[in-house]
Amino acid sequence: MLTVQALSDTGMSLSVVKKLVALSRPQQQIQLNDYRKHLLSTIHQSQQQLYCVDFLIRQLQERNDD
Repeated sequence: MLTVQALSDTGMSLSVVKKLVALSRPQQQIQLNDYRKHLLSTIHQSQQQLYCVDFLIRQLQERNDD
């Protein structure tokens, strides 16, 4: 059984949580799988941004070392 608190902890808005709770169990699973894919995509995008920042920091450090 899905709880409002557990769904809210995922970062979903209250309106999305209310819609999800009203769905059938198979539809909830589909929606949660889609949301998981979205979260994972966001993580990957943030990871790429972090790699770019790290690269820039290394570039600056190398210039300071010269």
